[in-house]
Amino acid sequence: MQLIDLMVSPSTRVSPYAGVFDRTLAKIIDIVVLRVCLGPFDIAFGTSFLDQAHSGRIEGCIAFGLFCLYSAWLESSKHQATLGKRLVGILVENEEGKRISFPRALLRSVMQYTGIGYLLALFTERKQCLHDLIVHTQVTIGTI
Repeated sequence: MQLIDLMVSPSTRVSPYAGVFDRTLAKIIDIVVLRVCLGPFDIAFGTSFLDQAHSGRIEGCIAFGLFCLYSAWLESSKHQATLGKRLVGILVENEEGKRISFPRALLRSVMQYTGIGYLLALFTERKQCLHDLIVHTQVTIGTI
């Protein structure tokens, strides 16, 4: 029994490329997933992964590294998407529409740290952010 249908039908889309709203929603879902996974470590070891105000540099670097590995691993997988992207119905591919390699996905994840690069998606034809332009990727409306 399906409780909630989070998928948006591609036929209702004007562009085959994922917009800023879809990408933001996917990112929020992925952050929640990472926080749920890191929560037990905070409880068991007294770390501050979930409390950004009290986390130290080492914890922040570890959380960033884990998020980059999580994104790169899933975006270079056969699904071509993180859990958040899969729920929203978007996927990451190279400019030829093929799956990307792990090194390219990892560089893409690291480059996302510069938040201002997301604004480019509002002005580029394929709605590409700075990190997409650098590593030659695009985010499209896909099927799961």
